[in-house]
Amino acid sequence: MLTRFLLMNAISPQLTAATNSPHAPQPHGQGMQLPNDPMAAFKDVALPEPTSTLPAIGWWILGGIIIVSLIVCLKLIWTHYKNSQARREAIQAVNAASSASELNRILKQATLAYFPREDVAALTGVTWYQFLSRHIKKNKAERVCPALKLMIEQLYQPNAQQLSSGQLTQFKTASANWLQLALPPKKINQKAEVKHV
Repeated sequence: MLTRFLLMNAISPQLTAATNSPHAPQPHGQGMQLPNDPMAAFKDVALPEPTSTLPAIGWWILGGIIIVSLIVCLKLIWTHYKNSQARREAIQAVNAASSASELNRILKQATLAYFPREDVAALTGVTWYQFLSRHIKKNKAERVCPALKLMIEQLYQPNAQQLSSGQLTQFKTASANWLQLALPPKKINQKAEVKHV
C-alpha cells in the first residue's frame, strides 16, 4: 500500500505537467481541438436573415385582384337585380290581373320601363303585337306569341270583358312568359334608369 502511494505521488506531477503543456490533447470546448476531431470539418450553421412580417408583393397584388373582382361581381349582380325589378313587379301584377285589357296595360307599362316612350306608347293592335314578337327569341316565340296575338285581338272585340277562366289563364301565362323571356332586353338602348311599374 505504501508503494502504491509513493508511485501515485511520483506519477502525479508528471501527469499535471503533461496536461498543462500546449501539445497535450485537451477535451472539447477547452482550448484547441484535437487534430483528428471529425467535427472540425463542419462549418458553423449559417442563420437566415430575419424575414419581414409583411406578405410578399405578389400576395398583395393577388389580394387586390380578388377584392376588385368581388366588387365588380357584386356590382353586376346588384345592377341585374335593379334592372329586373320592373319585370318582377309586372309578373306579380299579371298574376293578379282579371281581364285582357289589364294584362295588356301591364305589358305596356313593363315595356315602357325598358324601352323609349316614343317607341312603345303609341303602339296598338298589330304594331303592338309585332313589337312584342320582335323582342322575343324565335324559338321561344312559338309558345308565347299565338296567345299574345289572340289576347290583343280580343281587346278589340265587343265581348272583350267576357273571358273564360281558361282563356284568362292562357293570357296570363303568355304575358308572364313574355315578361320573363323578353325583359330586360339584351342588346337594345335601355334607359339609364329603370322605371318601376
